[in-house]
Amino acid sequence: MRSEKFSGLRRQVWIYFLPAMCVILAAGAYLIYEAENDYLQYRAAAAMFFAVVSLLAIPFLFIRNIVAPLEELLSVSRKITEGYLKETVPIRNKDEIGKIGEQINALSVNLQEILLHVWNHSRDSADILKRISYGGIPSDMASDIAAVRQSMEDMQSMVKTFEYYDIRMDEDRLMAEEDPNRREKEKIS
Repeated sequence: MRSEKFSGLRRQVWIYFLPAMCVILAAGAYLIYEAENDYLQYRAAAAMFFAVVSLLAIPFLFIRNIVAPLEELLSVSRKITEGYLKETVPIRNKDEIGKIGEQINALSVNLQEILLHVWNHSRDSADILKRISYGGIPSDMASDIAAVRQSMEDMQSMVKTFEYYDIRMDEDRLMAEEDPNRREKEKIS
């Protein structure tokens, strides 16, 4: 994203800024032209120079403090959606952008915890099922079978705690939601 120097928000900042710069330059040129003496021309030129320098600083500050952090948020969130859960957003400020970054970092940590939980339970369950398949079901395996059942129930309970887009739980089965806005409509009623 950063290699595309003038894309997205960066381009919009400059597009909004350039007309203002043109107006100031035109107004300054008019004031210099209409000045009655050299002293007024120099003052108008100095004021125009100060205004142009000040206006040039605004887009650079805006890009550095808002656009660049947003691009960084986008880059990290894109990597997380691609499966790179070790990626984190560096938090530089406690403003709204920093808070979004904290939430993206928390989301990444939560996804890691969920995946590790599923990994551990499925690994333990697979080990127990492998032992059962090699030797039948000995009497001492009843506790292992109960552990597998409990492990699977724990994973299902964890899955049920989330709200899903376009999916609903129906008696321990995932079902396609007929109307994704149904919950919103029910809340309003």
